[in-house]
Amino acid sequence: MSEERGRRCAVAAVVFLLALPVCAALAADAATTDTATFARLMAKAWSRDRVFERVKKVCVADGTLYVLGAPRGLDAIDPATGITRWLHVGRYPVDTPPTRLEGVVSFAEGGELVGIDEKTGLEKSRTKIRVGVRTPVYPHEDYWTVASGDDRVYGLSPTDGRRLWHVTINDLVTGSDWRAENPEVSVFMTRTGTLTAVDLDIRGIAWQTPFRKPECSAPTLAPPLVFVGCEDYYLYALSVKSGLEQWKVCLSAPVLEKPVAAHGRVYATTADGVLHAVDIERQEVLWANPQGGRVLTATEEWVVLHRRTKELNLIAVADAATGKVTAQATARDHEYFAADPTSGIFIAANERGDVLAIGVRKVVEAQAAARAARASERLSQTQSRATTPTPPSAGTPAASPATVRPAAPAPAATPTTTAKPSGGGPKYFLVH
Repeated sequence: MSEERGRRCAVAAVVFLLALPVCAALAADAATTDTATFARLMAKAWSRDRVFERVKKVCVADGTLYVLGAPRGLDAIDPATGITRWLHVGRYPVDTPPTRLEGVVSFAEGGELVGIDEKTGLEKSRTKIRVGVRTPVYPHEDYWTVASGDDRVYGLSPTDGRRLWHVTINDLVTGSDWRAENPEVSVFMTRTGTLTAVDLDIRGIAWQTPFRKPECSAPTLAPPLVFVGCEDYYLYALSVKSGLEQWKVCLSAPVLEKPVAAHGRVYATTADGVLHAVDIERQEVLWANPQGGRVLTATEEWVVLHRRTKELNLIAVADAATGKVTAQATARDHEYFAADPTSGIFIAANERGDVLAIGVRKVVEAQAAARAARASERLSQTQSRATTPTPPSAGTPAASPATVRPAAPAPAATPTTTAKPSGGGPKYFLVH
């Protein structure tokens, strides 16, 4: 009896030891973070957990990923490797996305303007300001430019924060844009639909274009044009120098999302969720994707989209030439997104501070290779079926040459009328 009990105990111990790895794997999978789950669905380049206690925003500027964290801090990360280039821990939370000009990264932090050395991360300047900042800090050779809550655009001294000049716009700024390659001009959209261009060289208003519509998108600078969408269904292209309308395109619904201009195309998402790609030179819609999404970045080959519905939170990669989605995955609880078109890295972060980088180019190449392999397999199967002779049925003797008789002539074909399918044919979305 004792030997039988011993054998049972030994068997139970062996089963327990064998089950340990399985249980551990199941427990690990159950406790896996959403970052790791997302990484399994797409081609992970790198991931980091708990970069900050809480992430407020992520953005990519000039080849650097910036993670704005809470309670306070700014992490500058190499988007290709995930290695921190420098970490800034300030006195207050970072209020605005950073901008860069001539080796200095500028941002607002708790009522102060801060300048950071782009290479070392060392603080070069910190000045107090007495205006509420509503836009990113736009650097210039001699001053910083910000739009405030008192309907003005200020030029501030980078050394002591003094107000060197100001321009009155007469309305609250709701959106703006500026480009480091064209730092002389910044554009501001107001809540009543007036687009204002401020010339930073003359320190004054270059032009104002009233759209006279209560809802317009934030402007997008793409010299020599600036793009604006409005609630009248139109996407407008204006001259950066004069503010005069150059052309406009009517889309499927109001254009309230900020357009994205890249590689000869401008992408605009309308209020009905349709994403439109407009050719800038031909001034016409190339394609429209009814599934839509917010454009995060675009290259000549692909467009990275973020789609959010009540049930789903998706990241998709679409072909830039056709708009067809080639890969997508569930983003789970990720709320903050950015992309670096140079390295082909897409960034996703959640509020807990987990940051994930995905190789978008790898995803597209893997999807294309998989489609080519499936097509090749289908072709080989079709060819093998066509070349394989059909064996005679069981019990039927093969016909000898002496018993083969010529086949009777086929009867004349009776004319038939083919019924047309009802319902107006196949359902598809017309691509312009």
